[in-house]
Amino acid sequence: MVNTRIMAANGISTLQSGDGSDATANKEARQIAKLNQAQTRRQAGGDVTQEYYRALNVYDRLYLSEGYNVSAGSQVWALEGRPWYATAAIVSSPLTLVTGAAQSLQIWFDGADITQFQPTNPSDAQGITQWNDKSNFAHNANPEGSPANAVRPTYQTAEQNSLSVVEFDGANDCLSINPVAWIRGLQNFTLFIVAKYDGTASDRFLSTTDTDDVLIKNTGTEVTVGMAGATAVTSGLGLNTSYHRFTLVFDGTASGDANRLKFRLDGSQKSLTFTGTVGTQISNIVDKILLGCGDGTGFFDGQIAEVIAFQQTLDSTDLSDIEGYLATKWSI
Repeated sequence: MVNTRIMAANGISTLQSGDGSDATANKEARQIAKLNQAQTRRQAGGDVTQEYYRALNVYDRLYLSEGYNVSAGSQVWALEGRPWYATAAIVSSPLTLVTGAAQSLQIWFDGADITQFQPTNPSDAQGITQWNDKSNFAHNANPEGSPANAVRPTYQTAEQNSLSVVEFDGANDCLSINPVAWIRGLQNFTLFIVAKYDGTASDRFLSTTDTDDVLIKNTGTEVTVGMAGATAVTSGLGLNTSYHRFTLVFDGTASGDANRLKFRLDGSQKSLTFTGTVGTQISNIVDKILLGCGDGTGFFDGQIAEVIAFQQTLDSTDLSDIEGYLATKWSI
């Protein structure tokens, strides 16, 4: 008997056995084809170019035995090789760069992704009612204050490296991240913010809580950070009105203030002068996590491009990987 085969564009074959029956209607044969498609898609990183990668696969015929419930000698096309796999680029992101990020990545606000806002697909300069969290936990950010329509940051297109950002007006714009229970009592935390100050004359907050944890703000041209009952300030930083990467690293299990709380600007760790003693954990009574303001004060005047937070203390490799991802993406 002669088998007739048809190769579809998606790399899954249709096979007619010599006796006229449809071999691909067989459960096992279909499963081979489906597994091949899923594996190719996974190794292509789920990218929109997956059809291109699949087209470069090398296929060969697989002869099915009688155990597959088709006539002996029936054939399906099975994958023989993926010559592209060794050089295929997997798209870098906070979820792929850090081991265990599926669980430890708690916040990811991406200003460049227009699909992650409410209202959906906002227009340039439109106020946002929600900035969606791209982590697995939906810790979304919503305007904080009243009246609600007067405290909304705005979506701005083509601001940095031709990417969109979120702009805060310095008057009353503020976002509150919900829910908050996950952050209470954490001993390990790492926060990244890509942002641009429009001016440094006044002290304005990038982030904080109502308990002064995860605090990043400017103090003139210096940066003040705070965590677990202490604050610390840089010296000779010279903060300007360009885009920067702000990184706050907390490890409550370490010994000494300088080991428990660290601040990095544009990938470089900065020396800090501490006031108070850095405790071992974030407060257990946090009720607000704020972006772009202190609790009713210090409203940020500028643009926030991306915010990433892990409930772990990232090591030097992971820090460099995330900071490198941000530097490349935002061209800073």
